[in-house]
Order: sequence, then structure tokens, then C-alpha cells
Amino acid sequence: MEERVEIKSIFKSNNPEELIVFKADSSEDEIRFWFNDEQYVSAKDNYNGTFSINYGENKKEQNDIENENKLLIIKENLKEYFKSLFFDLDKVEILCFSFIFVLLLSIICNILVCLLIIHCMRFIIEIIAILTTNKNKPISLKSKHSAEHMMCNFLEEKKRLPKDISEIKNISRFTDDCGSRKITIGYTSNFIQNVFISLISVCIGSYITQSSKNDMLVFVFIYIVIGFIVWILKKSNKLYFIIKPVNKILNNLVQCCNTTRKVEDNDIVLAYYVAKEWMKIVYPEFYNEDEDTFYECDES
Repeated sequence: MEERVEIKSIFKSNNPEELIVFKADSSEDEIRFWFNDEQYVSAKDNYNGTFSINYGENKKEQNDIENENKLLIIKENLKEYFKSLFFDLDKVEILCFSFIFVLLLSIICNILVCLLIIHCMRFIIEIIAILTTNKNKPISLKSKHSAEHMMCNFLEEKKRLPKDISEIKNISRFTDDCGSRKITIGYTSNFIQNVFISLISVCIGSYITQSSKNDMLVFVFIYIVIGFIVWILKKSNKLYFIIKPVNKILNNLVQCCNTTRKVEDNDIVLAYYVAKEWMKIVYPEFYNEDEDTFYECDES
């Protein structure tokens, strides 16, 4: 076992009756539980019937000069805004979707319907890309990812370590806190944002011009202004009540691809030992050495 590093801080629940896993992640040969946003403990599979417990640290890069420059912050925010409007498309994709939009408008003659179709198309393409990428991940990674989720769910629900492997196998491998949520929420929030922008812009544009398709320049101006207002609302989490349920569905779909029902017993054992080391430091009040019988059960 590697010598422990000095733990700088511990992120845990302020509620003494609650156990929350701040962060956990996994790779093809390792499962990590984090003490804070830089330091972690891990259990690494040595692929010879043994494992090793390690303590590590990932130092964050400091960008103090950039953070002090308010003009750069404004520039980055504006860049993020325009990216959210166009789903971070490249030039070729913008041309393709612009062509599709014009073609749809000539057929349907309803700018709102055309915008909604374009937004839905892009959202579906992003979903398919995410699902395909996660579906192709190695089975060893999926198994460890599942074991990590199941152990986190068990700890938060039972507030203790499992007594044997069978207890873990009865726990769900799905969690709302999966790392994939950070990816999916970006696409989901942009989709919801753009649907809102389209609805509001068309309503206002129709009222101002009396015909939203006769004065496209006015509509584009209204779309950008309304878009900026809705983007600010999104940034301040005012749209989260809509984004959250949609993203939860998408996140569960992704987890169907990046986890597996056929979790290896060895990966569950790996998750147990890293959780044990983490729990003894972060939540010693929930750790009872006399009830720690998992090893004996595993040996039998």
C-alpha cells in the first residue's frame, strides 16, 4: 500500500446523518474515490489476482492572469453564447444546417416549425454520437464503471460498507451523478435554450413585422437579442427545472451504454476496498471495524 499523502481538505455532507460520495471515477484498471477536487484514493487491478491501494493528487492548473482580465472573461462568455446558439458547429455544419433550414422554409413556410426541426435534428445527432462513443468502450471499463456506481449508491443508501458481494449486486448501476451528466447537460441545456429562443423570437417577430418571414433581418436581430436573454437565464439556472428531467433521461440512456449488467466480482471487490479506505478517512463515524466482514465472506 502506498504511503498516504497529506489530505488538504475533505468534501462531505454537513448533515451528520447523511453520507454523500463527493466524486468517484474509474478506468480500465482502476477505481478512484476523491477526498476533494484534487486528491483521491484508488484501488488498482494488478491483473494477477492482487490489487494495490494508492493515494494520488491531480493539481489544477492556475490561470490567474486570465481570470484577472475582465475583457477576456467577457470575450469567453460571448463566445460560449454564440456556440450555444449553434450547438458549437463548425463552418461546414453551419452551411449544411443553413441549407436544410432554407429548404425546409421553402417547403413548410413556417419559420417556427423549421427552427424546431433543425434543433431536434442536431440534438438527435449529438445523442447518437454520445451513445455510439460509450457503446464502444471496453467491457473491462464498463464493469468497473458499474461497480463504482453500485458502491456509491450502496454507501449513500445504507451508510455502511457491504457485508458481501450479493448485497452490491442488488444495487442499481445507474446514478444521477455520473460523469457523463457533465457532457449531456451541455447538449440538453443548449437544446432547451434554443427551443425557448425560437418560440419567443417567432412570437415577438410576428407581432413586430406582422409576418415573420418577410423581414428576415429583423427576425435575426430579435433572435440574437432574445437568445442572449434566454442564455443569461440558463446560466443563472432559471431553466434548470426543465433541463433537469430531460437530462436525467438522456443520462440514463448514456449509462445503459457505458455500464453493464454483467459486473465482474473482482471489480466489485476492487470498489469495496477503495471505498473502505475512503470511508475510514472521510466518514469514520459510519465505519465499524467489527462489522467489516466483507473480506471473510469473499474468501468463503
